[in-house]
Parts: sequence; structure tokens; C-alpha cells
Amino acid sequence: MYLIYIDESGKPNFSDTEDDFVLSALIVHESDWKRIDDEITDLKMKYFPSKDPKDVELHIIDLMHHKKSFKNIDLGIRLEILSEIVDLISNMDCTLISILIRKDRIEDKTSKVDMIALEFLFERICNYIEKENGKNRSTVGFDENGLIMIDSVNTDYDNKVRHKWRSMLATGTRSNKNKYLVEDPIFVNSLNRQLSQLADCVAYCVKKRFRKDEPERMHDLFEEHYQRLSNRFFRGSRDPNEQDTVENYGIKIYPLNKE
Repeated sequence: MYLIYIDESGKPNFSDTEDDFVLSALIVHESDWKRIDDEITDLKMKYFPSKDPKDVELHIIDLMHHKKSFKNIDLGIRLEILSEIVDLISNMDCTLISILIRKDRIEDKTSKVDMIALEFLFERICNYIEKENGKNRSTVGFDENGLIMIDSVNTDYDNKVRHKWRSMLATGTRSNKNKYLVEDPIFVNSLNRQLSQLADCVAYCVKKRFRKDEPERMHDLFEEHYQRLSNRFFRGSRDPNEQDTVENYGIKIYPLNKE
């Protein structure tokens, strides 16, 4: 089974000051979960030796803004921690998918940005598992399924997301039918799901990398992190004769630039 951790960065509402909303998935096979979870615990123990790792959440916005577990840690050490998180993700056996919604380029301001992102993400997760099953049938002899875990926001928002996922699980979208995703999504507290914390890091790095008005120093920092993560983004192609690409598969930007 594939375990799929989903988290977001930014706000989907048009009234928010930021123009970008990112929804990211981090996908691991169940056989790799324990090793990865142990590596995250080791990283936490390295920087927070006096704390129970279960009480430390690697929430990147807190790290960048000097809050919660990172309140009394100097910037240099915080950036070192961020770099180690990125290294952990880039070196582990996982697949990343991120949807970036440019809210300022959506003309219809009644659009539900979060639901647009969910649909795009659902389609790519389905594509990924189908592609992996196609490769694996000759070796393992059976198909594998996927289980969705989404970072909880609040009851009302979670129910809205659950309703959207149930609809997609049952009937698919205009371009994808669900074959391998099972059950309803599980809504989790990211403090208690260490791999959800890695999905949060991916979403934050993607948002900062593509943010148009990001200060140059921060853009360069997150460009570096994005490049280190790039080897983990899902690659695909509509034409089997074409080379696989990240664009529109591991990274989907909507709407595209109006040039």
C-alpha cells in the first residue's frame, strides 16, 4: 500500500494577502514508513535532545517565524534544520506532487480554490499509483492501493474536503477514475504524523520558490531547496515516446502565465 500525506501552504480564500495557494502530497510505500519515521525522530533528537520528539512539530512556518518549538533558536540553526529536512526528503524513497494555484490569475472570484487544487492533486495521485502498478505487476504480481491522510484544519473545512474526496473516489473527475485509492481520507493532526510534517515542508518550499514577489535572498534560498527536492517530484508523459517531465505531473501550476 502507498501512504499519501497531504498538506497545504497559504490560504485558499481570495481575501488573503498572499496570491499563491499550494497543496502538496508526499507518497511513500508502507514498507519504507518505519525507516523514514525513525529518521525524522533522529533529526528531532539531534536539535531538541531534551524534548520528547512527539512534542516537536517540524512546522516550517513556525521555523521561519521563530515560533513554538523554534522560538528560542537562532536563525542560523533554524535554517540548518530546514536544510536537513530538505536533505532527508531528497534522499528518501518518496514521490512528491504539488499543485500551485495562482489566485490573482483566476478571473472568477467565486471559484473554490481549495477544491480546484484537490481535484488536480487527486488526478495526479491516481496517475502515479496507476503508473507504479503498471511497472510492478510483472514483479510483485498484484496491484497496490493508496490511503490518503490529510492535515486537519477544522471540522467544517475537513467535512468539506471529505465530501469532495468522497465524490472523486466514487465517480472520479473528467479525466480520471479512481482505481486504487481506498476508504475516506483520514484527517490527522500533523503533530502526531511525522511524515505530514515533511509534506508541510514541501508545500512551503514550493510556494516560496514560485512566489512572484519573494525577496531575492529568500527566493535564492528556496530555489536551492526546490532544486534539491526536484528529483523526488512525480514525472510523467502523455506520449510513451516522449521523455517524462515534472511539469504538469509533479508540479501543476494553475492558471498558467498569461504572456
